Amino acid sequence: MKRNSLSRMIAFLFASLSMALSASAQSTSCPDNNHPHMIDLGLPSGTKWACCNLGAKNPEDCGGHFAWGETKSKKNHSFNNYSKQLLDIETDIAGTRYDAATVNWGDSWQMPTIEQCDELINHCRIYPIRQNNVLKGIKFKGSNDNFIIIPAAGLYSDHLQTNKDEVYVWTSTPHKKYPGNAYRLRTWRSSRDAVRTSYTERMWGHSIRPVYRNASLTTKLQASAQLTSCSDNNHPHMIDLGLPSGTKWACCNVGAQKPEDYGNYFAWGETQQKKDYKWETYAHGSSATKVTNIGSDIAGTDYDAATANWGAPWRMPSLKQVNELKEKCTSVRTIQNGVMGMKFTGPNGGTIFLPSAGKRFGGNSFDVGEIGNYWSSTLLMSQQSRARFFVLATSGKLTLSTYLRYYGHSVRPVRNN
Repeated sequence: MKRNSLSRMIAFLFASLSMALSASAQSTSCPDNNHPHMIDLGLPSGTKWACCNLGAKNPEDCGGHFAWGETKSKKNHSFNNYSKQLLDIETDIAGTRYDAATVNWGDSWQMPTIEQCDELINHCRIYPIRQNNVLKGIKFKGSNDNFIIIPAAGLYSDHLQTNKDEVYVWTSTPHKKYPGNAYRLRTWRSSRDAVRTSYTERMWGHSIRPVYRNASLTTKLQASAQLTSCSDNNHPHMIDLGLPSGTKWACCNVGAQKPEDYGNYFAWGETQQKKDYKWETYAHGSSATKVTNIGSDIAGTDYDAATANWGAPWRMPSLKQVNELKEKCTSVRTIQNGVMGMKFTGPNGGTIFLPSAGKRFGGNSFDVGEIGNYWSSTLLMSQQSRARFFVLATSGKLTLSTYLRYYGHSVRPVRNN
């Protein structure tokens, strides 16, 4: 589909959605057609988002496609025509000469950081906009009912525009562990159009949605991220338990809408829930003696259910991080909102609740409401058909054990920022 046709289609959807929400002027965040506007979504940090993409004439327009760190839109994106000096940048480029928002819109604007994108996801209500079951854009509605819509503009690789039914927006934040990669906000069709942050190679052409540049916001954003419990119902939250390593634990399981929800069940190394958990359906082996080596620690890899469903830097906890939770936190078996589980309290008073979701074997559930089984990212090296997991025991203690990799267990993500 050509861009003009796509723009007209999104414009129609945008107008129809606005009319359905309210006939009053308050139903839209843009007061007039003199775009771009600075939209206040009521975010904790005070960050204001632009109403449209860089290079767009209105909110429905896809705008340009930019390689990370380049300031001009282009259609041919490849390693050969990418500025090689940009591969070595290790610091955030927001507001610098490599920031396409600042260069094109002026010093009042910049590319969003990964923290600002995470805040947008975690503190807004998210509404996919579809036509004929095809994603055309994502609406982010703030606590004050103001909203922005980011169209599904796809991405450019080489000279082709692909994945036109997905949203890809660059952040200003480079990936420090994987040089030549940077973080982005994106949708995941395989997870029902879930919106997460992830990372990819910097050369690809993505949209840019600027944010209003205000140096004082950084401190506010960092402060708002240091939560010791859930601040609202826009889960998941990153909970600071005051752990020595700096590890932050998610407030809920992958696939859950709130801390008490059981969420989804995953075989170790698989990233989607399924109906039947046995060797015959396992993606990485067929028996205890025939397993595929996918690594001794799958945290942050393509086999990590947390990263695949929520995006980086969320990941499955390592055995070391689970041990830290066990040793540095106090735990108590308790019922929260009618659900049995275990509450962990960290050295700083921060708390998380893990429900006793049981496990899946074959097509059946076991121990639901009694015991919680949660995968770590760590393989049992002495017996590679098994992986390490932790158990929320009926005694109120967290214990460590191993299970065959094809069993369906819960996943509780962690991150370090």
